[in-house]
Formats: sequence, C-alpha cells, structure tokens
Amino acid sequence: MSVIVHIMSNSSVPEDAWNNVLHACAAFTPNIEPFNSFEVFADLSGTPRMEHALRHLFTRFHHTQSQEHSPRLTATVAPTKFVARIGSLVLQQKPNSAVSQQKQRVANTTYLQIDHEHVADFLAPLPVHYLWHVQHGVHRRLNRLGLFNFYALQRVPRTMLTKEFGFRLGNQLSSLAYGHDEQPVLALFPQSTVTAEISYSADDVVVNYATLANTIRTLADTLATRLQTSGYTCCCIQLHITTRQHHTMQRSKWLHQATWHASALQDAALALFKQMSLPDVPLHVQLAAAHLTPPLTEQPLLFATPQQKIKQRHKYVLTYVRNRLGTEAIQFATALKPSRRERMRAFWQGM
Repeated sequence: MSVIVHIMSNSSVPEDAWNNVLHACAAFTPNIEPFNSFEVFADLSGTPRMEHALRHLFTRFHHTQSQEHSPRLTATVAPTKFVARIGSLVLQQKPNSAVSQQKQRVANTTYLQIDHEHVADFLAPLPVHYLWHVQHGVHRRLNRLGLFNFYALQRVPRTMLTKEFGFRLGNQLSSLAYGHDEQPVLALFPQSTVTAEISYSADDVVVNYATLANTIRTLADTLATRLQTSGYTCCCIQLHITTRQHHTMQRSKWLHQATWHASALQDAALALFKQMSLPDVPLHVQLAAAHLTPPLTEQPLLFATPQQKIKQRHKYVLTYVRNRLGTEAIQFATALKPSRRERMRAFWQGM
C-alpha cells in the first residue's frame, strides 16, 4: 500500500529553507513532486519508521528558521495524493475542526495520519469544494444537485454520476468520493533504470539452462511489478550475467513499444538469454529496464490513445505563461540559471 506525505506551508518560505525540505525528502525517496508554491508530495512507501522520517524533515526545516517569524508547516500521511492534500488543507484552514482534533505533533510541527480503512469516514463530513483536482464548475453542479459533502456523494450510485457528468468525470467523482486516486507521485528526478536481480552462493547446486530460464521469467515478473508501482514504462531491456570465474556477459534489446507488461518483458529477456553462451556457472543475474518513459494514464475507453500526463502538464504551464506574460517571458525563463534544480540534481546524484 502506498504511503503519500503532503507537506505545505501557510506562508512564503525562503528558498534555502524550502530546499532543505526537498533535500530531506530526497534522503528517503526519489519520488518527490513539488505542487504549487510551497507544497510537495513525497512517496514514503516502504519507510519503516514514519515518525522518524517526519521528524527528520521538520527538524531540517526549523533549523533554518528564526523563532520570531517562522512559517508553519503542516503535513498529512495518507494512502493517496488526493487524500493527503485534503488533510493538509483541513489542518491549514480549519485547525479547530473535529477532523483536525486527530492531529499529532512531531518536532513542533502538526501532522495528520489517515489510515486506509478510515479514508471514507475522514472525507464524509467535508464539503465537496475539497475536490481539488476536478474541472472548474463541478462543485457548483454538485451543489445544484443537492450534493454538499462527501457523504452525500458517496451515497450516489456510479451509474447516476456517469449519466449526469459523463463517463470519465462520473467515474472519477465516484472514486474520489471514497478517496480512491491512482495518480502516482511523479519523481523530481526520474529513475534512469529499474532493476531486479538474484545472486547465487558458492554452495548452490549447479544451475542448468531450464532453471536459469525460470529465474529470468521470475525476474521479469518482478521488474514488471516495480515498473507498474513506480508508474513507468521501459523502452529497453538489459540482461547482465556474472559467472563464478568473474566473466561478465551483457545483452540489451530495444522493445517495439514502451511497456510494463510482464509477458513482453519475459519474451524480451528470454530472447536475450538465448543469445548468450555461459562459459561457467552463473553467480549473479540482473535484469534492468532502461530508457524509462513518463507515467502513462490509460483512458477508460476501449480505443482511446494513452495520454502522457507530464507532457500535458508542461504544455498547460507553457500556454498559461505565454498567454499571461508573452513569448519573451518563456525565452527569458529558459536563459536563467537553474540553480535550485541543479543543486537538487547534484545532491541526488551524489547519494
């Protein structure tokens, strides 16, 4: 199950202080997605001690702030991005509400933890204007239908919502009513490769061809699962085998189209394995997915083309800047030194 942390500030934060928050997040996960001004999502799935991670994040931020005028951070730990940001908005806007009474404190910072089984109950009393990533005007349409909070929205059948709002938006509203959101946290610095590997000890029996082929199938299944979890597809498969006499063999294969399906990865990996002649007993086998593509969102329609959300987002931002400030603003922005981005990149590559 995913564990998404959303951190936001109630006022403007100096650049060095906010960079400390991003650096601290990068120490735990590469999946960091800045959102709006002074908001960030971090996917901390697999972190064993969540409170320790939050304490580290908040402590690094407060060390750079003066005690007199320090912006207030709030955070929410939730299974999805949608629920995590709603929790932070509630803490900021309604600190004395009944929902906010469940908040906890660590390192002088307030945070809210929402477990998977309590998501529907958490959302139920909140007004529908907390639906923060739906189209403009949807909130008013819901209010005209007499749906003022999430509890009322949860009681409406999915078929009625799709009839009123259309197939795509109706299904989205029905899922968001219960906090279901499949959008992954987009990595600030995407991974260059995703790997799955296995090592054999010196005491293992000699591995024959059939056993090794089954191992490669298992690695392909594991690789497909990791790609799906991270929300990426791959264009290239690489197979590395190291023998006990330290012979290293490498083969790579470009796929016809980017994919994360286990069957396609298995076929490509086995085709590479058939090209190899092993002079010795294998010691280490690694299967890597390279040339990763941005996350794809498959449309519910049967013949719809997958859309690359990250490209749509970049296009939207560039269009907004061009319409608001003109083409010269974009040219000036591209000429600026990307100091903050380069510092984060250097920090992540040096880990």
